[in-house]
Amino acid sequence: WQDCFQKTLQTNLVGPANLCYCAAPYMTAGGRIINISSRGAFRGEPDYPAYGASKAGLNSLSQSLAVALAPQGISVFAIAPGFVETPMARPFLEGEA
Repeated sequence: WQDCFQKTLQTNLVGPANLCYCAAPYMTAGGRIINISSRGAFRGEPDYPAYGASKAGLNSLSQSLAVALAPQGISVFAIAPGFVETPMARPFLEGEA
């Protein structure tokens, strides 16, 4: 379980964190960073706790970076769309999962 947990955190939290930290120094004229979160960050994911935890962490990271980068004119957002029709989400949307 730890390998799966770490892989999920690396993908959903560490990856976006690295992108933010690498991009921000080049945003000398200000700008916007938009991270893609999930409703799972707010309601929990009992079958996928690593996913919910990683997206909740992304929300916290986005809030922290929003405060830290605001003086440089950089806004940071985390948006949490509902289900998007993809092959991975199809079973949930069709009530099969």
